[in-house]
Amino acid sequence: MENFPIFMINSVFETILLVHIGFLLIGVKPKLRDTFVIALIAGVLSYMIRSWSLPIGVTVLIQFPVLIVLTAYFNRLRILYAVLGSLLGLVIIGLTEIAFNWIIVKMSGISIEQAWAQPLWSFIFTVPEFLFLACVVIVLCRYNLALFKIEESNIELGEHYEQY
Repeated sequence: MENFPIFMINSVFETILLVHIGFLLIGVKPKLRDTFVIALIAGVLSYMIRSWSLPIGVTVLIQFPVLIVLTAYFNRLRILYAVLGSLLGLVIIGLTEIAFNWIIVKMSGISIEQAWAQPLWSFIFTVPEFLFLACVVIVLCRYNLALFKIEESNIELGEHYEQY
């Protein structure tokens, strides 16, 4: 439990970024309040799931459906669009994490395993990635960029979303 605060900070930021990037890419602007609630719940569940010492791929397979259900429920969005937005966010987060981890490992000489073993290092490793992803969110919002806009599909969005 001693790593819980740092783990929660990382998990909450990562979930907020994942949800925002994923849904902005489908043309939906989620409200920060709702995303924060989703991130807190997902963070606690993520910590519990990771405490089971399962392989990383298995933990993601458990966490991802939970994220989809939370996103659909709190934002009153159809499951199909919750899946699509979450999947896009997960792909972007995953690719960014791979790139930044590679760069940081090469620059620092510290392996990912060493960083994950130390709570402070695991937090420091994520800072550049989170700053980059926050810039991506700002650019997506500012220029209304999206891969496609689901409002063109004639669906009804929940009251918690703004279409742009």
